[in-house]
Amino acid sequence: ERNEGVATRRLADADDGESDIILTDYYNNQYVGSISLGTPLQALSVVFDTGSSDLWIPGSGCKECGHHTTFNSATSSTYSAITDKSGNPTLFEVDYGSGKVTGYTASESVGIGQLLLSGVDFGEVTYEDTEIQSFMMDGIAGLAFSGLSMVTRPTLLELIGTQHPEANQYFSMYLSNDPDDTKHPSHLLFGSYDLSIVGSNATWQYTPVIKRGYGDFKYWTVKMSALEVMESSSSSKVKYDLCKSTCYAIVDSGTSGIAVPEDSYDALIELVTEGLHCKGITCYYSSEDDFPELLLTLAPDNVLPLLASDYVSCSRWGECVIKFQVSSGSSYWILGDVFIEAYYTLFDVENMRVGFACTGTCSGGSWHGQGGFIEVDGPPYWETLVLIGAAGCVVCATLYAAASYGRNTYRRWNSGYRPIATDIPEAHGSYESKGLYRYQPVKTDDMDYGTGNGNGYGTASGSGHGNGNGGGVATTQEGAQLEFSESFNAEANAEPAGDKYDDIPNAEPDDL
Repeated sequence: ERNEGVATRRLADADDGESDIILTDYYNNQYVGSISLGTPLQALSVVFDTGSSDLWIPGSGCKECGHHTTFNSATSSTYSAITDKSGNPTLFEVDYGSGKVTGYTASESVGIGQLLLSGVDFGEVTYEDTEIQSFMMDGIAGLAFSGLSMVTRPTLLELIGTQHPEANQYFSMYLSNDPDDTKHPSHLLFGSYDLSIVGSNATWQYTPVIKRGYGDFKYWTVKMSALEVMESSSSSKVKYDLCKSTCYAIVDSGTSGIAVPEDSYDALIELVTEGLHCKGITCYYSSEDDFPELLLTLAPDNVLPLLASDYVSCSRWGECVIKFQVSSGSSYWILGDVFIEAYYTLFDVENMRVGFACTGTCSGGSWHGQGGFIEVDGPPYWETLVLIGAAGCVVCATLYAAASYGRNTYRRWNSGYRPIATDIPEAHGSYESKGLYRYQPVKTDDMDYGTGNGNGYGTASGSGHGNGNGGGVATTQEGAQLEFSESFNAEANAEPAGDKYDDIPNAEPDDL
């Protein structure tokens, strides 16, 4: 049984029947508004979803609802559990693309903006799948039709119509792409709209809602006679039409992007990414100018362009994300938040039609800037790894050079004694070339080998051991001989340094 309850019909004075709800924009990915339940009212956040018809919120007994705020039914005087004939709580389960929620059904008073509804059947959730637990909203308020409803019967739209007949039976949804826009924030209006947001001469371009199959209306479904991909180099030349035969689309505020039927998805991705470096819906070294415009024709003859800036989000690093997703197991196209961002939308319940606001010729979302998912702020992951690797190499090279310099300096000036291995053959070497050569010492086991160093056309040879010192004789072209003592290795690297000492008959070691 249920307790219909008695409640004031309005929460505040609003003679024009207007009820507005500010929607918080979470990175152009979730638009969340407030709804209230119970007596006294308890506020929770929901996605107002035109792609479903049920209202559900997490109950206080939910242990797997993440960080979500829960509804405490024990404190409400108008709450009533819905039971079956045996007096057992009625169970419910709702499945979404992101997962499922389960719980019990109940009846309660619900406040939506300035409107108060009594006897609303809703789902009191006791379990949420992991992905749903991570969502910013607490629950979902469905704004579609009775053919989809499994819990909320009558639907919220039907209850508004019967309990608030004075209100206009439509609602408008404006999704701004700027979360910080205080002048025109994202919002939902029941019984009203504001076309001045779009422009002084803006009008609605209406397309009828159609019913497919038997039974009641389900979705905000519209007929789409064409979806044309234009040439990137020319907005007037059609590359391909994905709806040569009639397609059907659902206007759905609960879907973030544009959902494409499985049999058209790969073809659409291939068309919009042609000639680009892409992996799936992510493209590299690209900009919005590289992507084509899309033209959607909705019944009867409304041509609604979708600009590249409407369905692509690019970072300053040249990484672009295309906001398409697969409409799994469905033949419907889904016009989600990406489309509603581009076109201020009116959902007309009384006349069963959807309106899209345009000033003169429709031109996509150019009137209010770029929409999108989360903007890509940083470089691609692989670029980050390359940068980190390069920085690491620079640091290692610097440390190695410093260590080598310190080791060579130590060996040159240190007079300490080290044991000599007697079973290692004497190191030696002979080189002939023009120019000055230096051999850098390298330690082998516990012994340093030395060799000579020469310039000009002379030869350099020598050997040495003990205390890491070697001696040698260098003969110049003029016959001058230089004796020196230094720490170096027989396997040294020769490095020419010119012939500036060729004419010095009695050069000292420091001169070299």
